[in-house]
Amino acid sequence: MTIQSKKTRYIILMLIMAINISMLTGCGAEEKKTVKIESVQDFNDKKLTIGVISGYIFGEEVETYLPDAKTKVYYSREEAYKGLQIGEVDGVADDEPAIRARMRSDDSVSMADGYVDSSEYSFLFQKNEWGETLSKQFSEYIAKLKESGELAQLDEKWFGKNTENKVSEDYSTLPDTNGTLNITYEGADVPFAYTSRDKPVGYEIDIAIGFCKEYGYGLNIVKREFQDTLEGIKSGEYDAGCGAITITEARKKDYCFGAADYEGGIGICIRSVNNSALEDKSKNEFERSVKKTFLDHDRYKLFLKGILLTLLITICSVLGGTILGVIFYILSKRGNGVVRLIIRMITGFIHFVPAVMLVMLIYYSFYSRLTTGGIIAAVSAFTFVFSDDVYRVILKNAKARKNDELQEQYRLEYIDTKEFFDVLFKRKYAVIDDYKEKIITLIKMTAVVGYVSVQDMTRVFDVVRRESLETMTPLIATTALYFLLILIITVIFDRIGNSEPKNKEKKKVSEENTKEE
Repeated sequence: MTIQSKKTRYIILMLIMAINISMLTGCGAEEKKTVKIESVQDFNDKKLTIGVISGYIFGEEVETYLPDAKTKVYYSREEAYKGLQIGEVDGVADDEPAIRARMRSDDSVSMADGYVDSSEYSFLFQKNEWGETLSKQFSEYIAKLKESGELAQLDEKWFGKNTENKVSEDYSTLPDTNGTLNITYEGADVPFAYTSRDKPVGYEIDIAIGFCKEYGYGLNIVKREFQDTLEGIKSGEYDAGCGAITITEARKKDYCFGAADYEGGIGICIRSVNNSALEDKSKNEFERSVKKTFLDHDRYKLFLKGILLTLLITICSVLGGTILGVIFYILSKRGNGVVRLIIRMITGFIHFVPAVMLVMLIYYSFYSRLTTGGIIAAVSAFTFVFSDDVYRVILKNAKARKNDELQEQYRLEYIDTKEFFDVLFKRKYAVIDDYKEKIITLIKMTAVVGYVSVQDMTRVFDVVRRESLETMTPLIATTALYFLLILIITVIFDRIGNSEPKNKEKKKVSEENTKEE
């Protein structure tokens, strides 16, 4: 038998195996469809698989209360729900509020009846007399909302499918008759307390505003990490915290809780039974995704704002960094020994510290309490980063020209500074190209600005993804915007670079014509 015929047999054998596996998989999927799922308890079945998210307690709860169910671990919510969509799992264990938020924007999913385990959410207060007073007032207020039906109305507003009313009122003008409350939120607990259009909004934000109105408090809402909230409330820096905070016996030892403003638990998200229109929907999936990403709630304005903010940070940093970099170079050549040592220490520190750490260091040290603190911190940090780049570009190109007209000039002791830079920035040197590359690198580095909650393009992607529950379309859009910005910068500098030789050629021709005359 020839080698060719052996290869043919192997290929045929592999195709047969693939077909068999496909048929077996199809049969398995068909068998799963025969299992009717209505409640959480229906998942206590070895034929069904529940997707659980790594890092959460969902897996432990499922194993405890549904011991016969199989589980599949995912490393993010998006992965888990994608697994549900393509049929890898029959359900996804998640917090009920998160499931309801997804149901609001995706008709293809619903929630099984009941809970894997129930839980209650409330505001967190200090464990002292002042905290007990606030928690008592808060409990009275929640009881009043339940009795009047207003709490149910808030539930419908924030958990319902209507997307036009997801706005909290302005609280900045509340009268502070009895003082001002400092309340924290984490910023991503949709729909309890999250950031939208740079403002705190949500179910519990509305409750906080109503509570302060009722008891004559002014209100100041600050965004903090949950661990910072816990430490800040314990130390008395903040009066309360909100954002789907679960009431637990362990937390009650160190904090006061008001009455539960929401009762829920860990539910299981399933594919909707009434999804006959899914096939038609899938045909228009791209159109629907684009609409949710850009048109709903005028989200395209967020992308425009993100572009402008990214450009603002870049332009300010380039201008400031260029000036500072030139100053660093001049001082490094003309300064005395102490000055030169200081310059080396400063540029060395900037050079070896990651940009994201520099941004966060400046932000949390000086500007975290300012409304525009993120922007100021970003501009400051990237100005320092770009100044180091400019300093090293000049240093490298000047040293590389020791053997020509910069041989005696690059140290700056012997020439006029302006003359030096006129010579250095001639097109035949690589300064322009290096400068362009550093600006491109700077634009890429602005992607870390989202760490301090500035609404640059990466932050916009995160906001749109969280609100629309779309991932790929916002991600592709953000990537395309960065690509276009970098392309524009490249074209501009290429034109600058190509224009100088042409000018020199014209000047040379002009001089020759003059000589001939």
